[in-house]
Order: sequence, then structure tokens, then C-alpha cells
Amino acid sequence: MLASLRRNWIHGASIGLLLVVFGFLMFNAWAQSPTMDEQNHIARGYALLRTGDPRLSIEHPPLINLLEALPLLILRDRPRLPLDDWSWGAARWYDFATMFMWQTNVQPDRIVFLARLPVIAMTLLLLALAARWARELWGKGGGLLAMAFLAFDPNLLAHGSLATTDLGITLTVLIAGYAVWRMCHVLNVRSVLLTGLALGAMLASKTSAPMFLGVFGVLFVGSAWQKGEAADRWRRVTERVVIYAAATLIALLFLWVIYAFQVAPVVEGGAALPMGTYWQGILAVFNNVQGGQPSYLLGETILGGWPFYFPITFAVKTPLPTLLCLLVAIPASVRRKRWRTTLFLLVPAAVYWAFVLYSSLNLGYRHLLPTLPFLFVWAAQVGEADLPGQRAARRWQFNGARIATVLFVWLVIETFWIAPHFLAYFNPIGGGPENGWKIIADSNIDWGQDLKYVRDYVARARLTDFKLSWFGTAPPAAYGLVYEPLPGHPHHFDLWFEPPTFNEQQPEPGLYIISVSNLVELPLDKKHFFAYFRAREPDVRIGYSVYVYEVKEP
Repeated sequence: MLASLRRNWIHGASIGLLLVVFGFLMFNAWAQSPTMDEQNHIARGYALLRTGDPRLSIEHPPLINLLEALPLLILRDRPRLPLDDWSWGAARWYDFATMFMWQTNVQPDRIVFLARLPVIAMTLLLLALAARWARELWGKGGGLLAMAFLAFDPNLLAHGSLATTDLGITLTVLIAGYAVWRMCHVLNVRSVLLTGLALGAMLASKTSAPMFLGVFGVLFVGSAWQKGEAADRWRRVTERVVIYAAATLIALLFLWVIYAFQVAPVVEGGAALPMGTYWQGILAVFNNVQGGQPSYLLGETILGGWPFYFPITFAVKTPLPTLLCLLVAIPASVRRKRWRTTLFLLVPAAVYWAFVLYSSLNLGYRHLLPTLPFLFVWAAQVGEADLPGQRAARRWQFNGARIATVLFVWLVIETFWIAPHFLAYFNPIGGGPENGWKIIADSNIDWGQDLKYVRDYVARARLTDFKLSWFGTAPPAAYGLVYEPLPGHPHHFDLWFEPPTFNEQQPEPGLYIISVSNLVELPLDKKHFFAYFRAREPDVRIGYSVYVYEVKEP
């Protein structure tokens, strides 16, 4: 009876978590304006879906973009593709996406909203899969805890309703990891086939996926190295190598299907290869990792990155209760002594962390998302009491579960406090969302998500004369904003170098609306243009990512 009640309570709590997350994500899917990269992902996927030509899918493999574009097919008046524009012939996806979203079609908000729906579905599937894996490892309490901490993670909620590849790769990496783990325990033709498909979906989601393909392979083969005669160990290892090679071939075939069986040269004038565009993307990512892009940290912008960028980002944007839960999981993991399980969950996260620390692409917390489910599934062991029966151990179990419950309540309070502006979340170490911009910017706080809120503020205040520095691909004019432009990105980018008449020490009286990523002058290494505004508190904050300043007569 008690067991049945407990089981029903856990099922009810899990459904409740999914419903809360669904509500958060659906609200933001409509309330937030298109973020910086979304138009590119949507245009890529829709172009491939309608033409079968993956020429725009160089920067990212197309699977997630295809899924995002699927809902657009339900429209009676389907969006038009500007295939006669020069950007299509030149495969310039940024220019093509701008033409597609803002010039060729009307109702861009409807297009973006529909493209976000598959990402919401992926987020819910991610929560369910993490809960299942944790439940199989640690019991029902562990499964609920894994789902709970993922469901109320502000960073996951921030990207769980955006039509990009960040949530997609997080899901497919978890699916692939779970499939390989299952194949370690149940090895048959079905498990090999399903694992191959899971690995293929992962490879088709983002160009960073091949790293996980190698890590999972090492873990799968290494799991065969057990006690026994040396000859038996080597035989098992050899069998595992052959099996994983077969799963990899299935994955590559799946990837080729996603590329519509494309055969194209990797480099201009080179030999044509299957999925030539995919290999072009791998080369492009390698060059970007080596060369880097402008990135901002602690008031400085450099070309490339810092080895301590992601540790600082993780420290200031991960909720404190989550950090403490990860710490609580360490002694629980030591007591359980399930080293194979621990390695399977932590090694992929550790290797990926090594990769991003080496990378020169310091573009935001979103690049750490693929590690979160593995960390949370591992930490969920504190939620179930299944340690050996010593009294001290039982006391630890009770305390560990109770601590996890307190930490979860704390997490819920923080998440509701920042809602719906999850993208701007910073913990107290980072000074909260009001001060996080002093440490990191870009997609960590301001990715162009609050243009609708700016429109509403201007309408409420009945503003007719103001200056605007906007960070985002969505043109403010598309939302009815009439303004005097200040330097921005990408709109009015030229004004950084040919600025309008502007007194940097004492700007002329008026109302200034400035995106945070422009406030820190993200594109520039020498920062001076908005120094006056950085030195004072804003009069109004719009969603934590856009600041309003009223400059009065001196």
C-alpha cells in the first residue's frame, strides 16, 4: 500500500514538473523576440526541407534545423524561399536568413514560434530520458531528483524554447550515451541498431558531436576489460571494437540520409565525397576553434578565448543549490563505489570540458549544456537510499535526500524569481542578473530576446523620441520602433567606426535605450563609446538585457 502510494506520488510529481516546464517554455516561445542565431537555423532547415539541398548547412549539421522547420509545413500559406537571391547561389546563410525572415515573408513571429515548438518537445523528452536513466541507476527517488533539477535549471529553460541547436545536441548526446550504456548491458542486434541510430542523430545535430562518438566508444570497449584470463579479456575487447565499428557505420549511413545522400567536394576543386557539406563544417569548426571569435570577459574583448572563461561562466550562471547538490553527490558516489557507472557519466562531461577549455570559441554557457544531464543523472544518487545497511550509511542516505530536497526548494524559488527572463540568470556569485553583464555578455544575458518587451515599454511610456543601440538580428523597425540609431550589432554596425555626433563624456540630453551586449561594446577591444552609461545605474531595466537611461541637462 505504502509502496503504491509512493509510486503514484512520484509519477504525479514527474507529470507536474513536465507541465510546469511546458508552461514556462510555451510562454517564452511567444513572448521572446527572435534571438541572434534563430533565423539562421530556421532558414537552413526550411531550405533543406523544401529543396533537398543542404548547401546552407555548413556551420551545423541539419537534423535539428529540419525538425524545427517541420511545423512550417502546416501553414496554409507556407513561407517563401528567396531562391533567386544571390545569397542562395553563394550559400551565404546569414544573408539568406535575413532575406527569408524579414523581407520575403510576413509574420516572422509566427514562423519563429512554430519553429520553437519542436525544441520544447525535445526539452520535455530530455527531462523524461534523464529521469529514466537516473531511475534505472538509483531508483525512483533518484529519477525524480534528476528531472527536478533539470526542470528548474534556468539555463536549460533559457534555451529550451529557442530554435537553435544547443538544446538539440544536449538531447541527442544524452540519447546516444544512454543507448551505449544500455548496449554495455544488453548486447544484441536490436541494441546495436538502436545505438547506431542514436549515434547518427547525435552526429547530425552539431559538429562537436564526433568527440562524444570517440568517448562513448572508449567507454563501451573499456567496459569489456574485466577480471579473467588475458586472452579472454582481449577477445572481449576485440569483439566490442567490431561491434562499435558496426554501430558507427549505421550512424554514418543515418547521417548521409539526413544530408539527402549528398555527394559534394569538401574543398573547392577537390574530389566529391559523401556528405561533403558535413566535412566542410568539420573543417570550418576546427578553423574557428583555432582562430576563435571575439569574446568578452570581465570588461575585456579579445579575439579567441581564455582558459578560465568557462569555469567562470559555470561558477556565476549555475544556481548555487545545483552547485551544492553536485558537491553533496561526491561523498554519496564514494560510498556507493559504483566506479563504472560514475566513469560512464562523468568521463563524457570531463572530456567535453577539456575540449571547451582548449577551444577559442568562448560564446556562452549554452556550450556547456550537453554536460548538464550527465552531471545531474550522476548527482541524482543522493535522492534514493540504496546504500548498504550500516546505520551510519542509512543516516547519510536520509540526510543526503533531505539536503537534496532543501536544495531543490531553493532552486525552485530562484527559478520563479527570475522567470521568465531565464537567459539573464546569474547567481549571487555573479552579482545577480543586474550585475552579470560586468563579467560576461552575449548569449549569457543579452541575445536579442527582449525586443518585444522594448516595444511594449516604448508604447506604455508613449515615447516618440529616443536613441537605440540594439543587439540582435531582428530589426527594431519590424516591431514598429522609430528611433535615432546608435552603434549596434548587426544593425548599424558601421556606426562603431563612423559614429554619429556624440559626446562620450557627456551625452546630449534625451532617452537612451541600450542593449547590454552593446553597453559593454562587445565587438570592440578598445572600449570608450558607452563609458558614460557603464559608470551609472540605468533608470529602467527591460528584461535585464536592455537598459534605459535618461540624460538630463547638466
